[in-house]
Amino acid sequence: MGFFTGRGRIFVLCSVIVLLTVAQERNSIVCAQPELLISAPGAATIGRSVEVAVTSAGDPVPGVIVFFTFRNSDMQVQQTTDELGVVMFAPDDAGRLCVFAHKRGFVGAEVVVDVRGAPEYFSPVNKTSAAHPVGADAGSPGFGGVVPIILLMCAIRNILNR
Repeated sequence: MGFFTGRGRIFVLCSVIVLLTVAQERNSIVCAQPELLISAPGAATIGRSVEVAVTSAGDPVPGVIVFFTFRNSDMQVQQTTDELGVVMFAPDDAGRLCVFAHKRGFVGAEVVVDVRGAPEYFSPVNKTSAAHPVGADAGSPGFGGVVPIILLMCAIRNILNR
């Protein structure tokens, strides 16, 4: 009949999970960095300049290093955004162009632009298409706080069913 039997175990498990969740939330708030966002067209044509704008919280970010790389190529072009957060690039090859943005103090961003050969007639849907974000947290639902609660519920059920 000690503290670690029955309801005592439930209390200890609840306390540990609550403390871990609070520590995780506090850590993510302290370490949060602003995120970069890349605005680029979804499709481009060889030899025609593409405007790439980099913003954070809606404001242009100057001095961002932007890398342009084709998926199946070793060649990489590096440019730095101007005071309006913009760089221009004219692709010289067709394929999937990866655009990476990096600046110290910000969470980086990546988009993919489809580069086509000769000029084509596009449907209105393609004219307004935008580059799609790539990455681990692109569209992530964020289950960080739910997992400890589910584990706690399973532990409580197992203890009560003994």
